[in-house]
Amino acid sequence: MELMAISQRKEGSTFKMLGTMTSIAASLTVAVFFVSSQGWSVWSVMIAILILLLGVLAGKRYDHLSYLAKKDDLTDCYNRRFIRGVLNRLMRSVQKNKRPLCIALIDLDDFKRVNNDLGQLYGDHLLRTFSGTLMAVCPRDSYVSRLGDDEFIVIAPNLNMQAMEDIIQSFHQKLKSTYTLSEVKYSVGIAQYPINGDSYEALIKYAEEQMYGMKWSNAQEENKEKYVNYIRQNQKQITEQWLSMVKKHHEQVASIIKPEVFQLLFDYLLDFGPDSKVNRQKLMASLPEYCRYLYEQGITSEKISIFMTVMRHLLMGNYDAVFKPFPIHVVKEVINRLDTLETEINRQYARLELIKRENDMTELHEDRLSLIGKMAASMAHEIRNPLTSIKGFLKLIRANIPSDASPNIEKYINIIESEFENIHMQITGLLSFSKKQIIEESFSYLSANQLLHSMISLLSPRLINENVELEVNEREVFHIHGQKVALQQVISNILNNGIDALAMNQDREKRMRIEIYSDDRASYISISNNGPEIPHEVRGVLFRPFTTTKEDGTGLGLAICKQIMEKNNGDISFESGPDETTFTLIFYKEEVRSEARVRVGPSRTAM
Repeated sequence: MELMAISQRKEGSTFKMLGTMTSIAASLTVAVFFVSSQGWSVWSVMIAILILLLGVLAGKRYDHLSYLAKKDDLTDCYNRRFIRGVLNRLMRSVQKNKRPLCIALIDLDDFKRVNNDLGQLYGDHLLRTFSGTLMAVCPRDSYVSRLGDDEFIVIAPNLNMQAMEDIIQSFHQKLKSTYTLSEVKYSVGIAQYPINGDSYEALIKYAEEQMYGMKWSNAQEENKEKYVNYIRQNQKQITEQWLSMVKKHHEQVASIIKPEVFQLLFDYLLDFGPDSKVNRQKLMASLPEYCRYLYEQGITSEKISIFMTVMRHLLMGNYDAVFKPFPIHVVKEVINRLDTLETEINRQYARLELIKRENDMTELHEDRLSLIGKMAASMAHEIRNPLTSIKGFLKLIRANIPSDASPNIEKYINIIESEFENIHMQITGLLSFSKKQIIEESFSYLSANQLLHSMISLLSPRLINENVELEVNEREVFHIHGQKVALQQVISNILNNGIDALAMNQDREKRMRIEIYSDDRASYISISNNGPEIPHEVRGVLFRPFTTTKEDGTGLGLAICKQIMEKNNGDISFESGPDETTFTLIFYKEEVRSEARVRVGPSRTAM
């Protein structure tokens, strides 16, 4: 592409010499004719030499005027007058051969400032360097013209928009690598005939619109750097103003917020580098802990909003006199970052408020449980005395039954004693839950199978009465180390809950299935029923106190079962679907008990 510059220089040299050579030839012919006609003498030769000198001067003058008619004497580019005619001629040619034609307007940004700051000689050097580089990258059949002081046009026949953009990119790379003009900034506008205009004026207008749009973007980009640098330079002053204004609303904040926090804030707001996203993520990651600190110091989210408003005012300020044009897009980005920070702070505050509310509810819940404990203790005292008397009289009755008495009497006494034990277990469970500890029943080695069968025997009358079909599948026989009465209460509670659920099966049979099995980690008793599905809204809190799906339920049964299982080195879990609900009692094996205390439950496959 350097052929373009060489060709244009040769053409300029030809322009400068053509008239001179023609004039010399003409004046030499006249001088020779004059001498031959007048004869050889001193006077005739002197007159011939004078004629020759006048011809040379006239030729040089003609060449200079001819050059000025086409060329710019500073940059050696074509001038405006000549290039207009060239463009009109090329447009007529394009209409005939249907080939593309592109123009590019290129304007140096802030060229007046260059002249004012560095002098006119440096400005002339810049224009020559700029135009020389432009001519060096353009194709041989293109034209480069200087339209004004710092504005150039490139006319390139046989090139489309993309090819012209490639030329501009090559120009940018050559200018950057060949010359030390790192501070040179320019704007470009490209137009293609006839897509963007069908006349000289229309093409120039379209290219100017593109060029001035780029010039505005360049000015905004430059002002972005100026704005960031300006805020950085005045960071201390802005911080002091912020503290002074904030003290009027909350003096404690001025002492709480440290200088390094302001440094982090300004780094977050003013960082437009390639790592800005990573730095913002780091700040957001550290925000929860700092918000917790402010929250504990009594700084509310409303006060945070006031402080953010103060910072917005200081960052926007009145900088119209400093920046022309005012970099509104940069300020908007900075304010948006501040808004994002405030939103995240409010979210963290909402989370802290929610935690506080849950803690308050937990404390209220603890108070309620304590009250229940006191009521239960009083109730147990009132109930246990008559129960003890009843138990004593049952023993006396059993001892005084005549030998010829009806066998049903013994059966009835057994039922009374069974119900008596059931009442005793309910009171024990209520007391153990309300006091947050299982009643101190001794641990012993028990057969889980026998424990289960004993409870099935007690509930047989109800199973028969409710018409429940029970299936027991004992795949394992295992023993556990636990509290007999407490575990009986758990099994009884789960079985009774299942029977209650089956009572809602109006149009289908009632089925209950019990399975006993083991794996490497634990042994399991799973109790399933085909009753209604447990509602989704209560599944997450099913083992919490006062959670129940029964109209007359207390919501304590499953919470007590959970506590008893954990006390006996186990756990309880459940699954519920449209066809079946299963509660699983988990008894961890000795070697995994310590780990199993945090285990949620067996896998779905095992269940």
